[in-house]
Amino acid sequence: MPRNMPATRSAICATLWIALIIILMMSATGAMAHVRWFVEPNATVENFVAFKISDPEVVIWIMIAFVLVATSVVLDTRLPNVSIVGTDTRHDFIEILRIFTGMSMLLQGNRMNNNDVDKCCRG
Repeated sequence: MPRNMPATRSAICATLWIALIIILMMSATGAMAHVRWFVEPNATVENFVAFKISDPEVVIWIMIAFVLVATSVVLDTRLPNVSIVGTDTRHDFIEILRIFTGMSMLLQGNRMNNNDVDKCCRG
C-alpha cells in the first residue's frame, strides 16, 4: 500500500462532500418553485389567518393522534411477542426492503415529475 494513500482518501472524501453540497444546493432551488402553486397570488401577511388550537380541523387531528397512540399502547400489551428471525433471513429481508423502498421513491418521483410537466407545459 503506498504511503500517500491517506492523503488520497482525504482528497476523495473532500471531493465527494463538495459534490454532495453542490447537488443539495442546486436541488433546493428547484424545490422552492412549487410553493407558488399553493399560494394565492394576492396573499399578504395582513390577511393571513392562522389555525387556532380550538378550530375543528385541529381538534380532529389531535384526537386522531391520541387515538393512534392509545391504539398502539393497547395493542402492544395485547399482541404476543414475535421471535426475531435468524440473522441471514433478517439481513435479506432488510436488503429487499431497502431496494423496494428506493424503487418506489424513484417511480413516485418520476410519476410526479411527469404530472408536473403535464400541468405546466403541455397546456
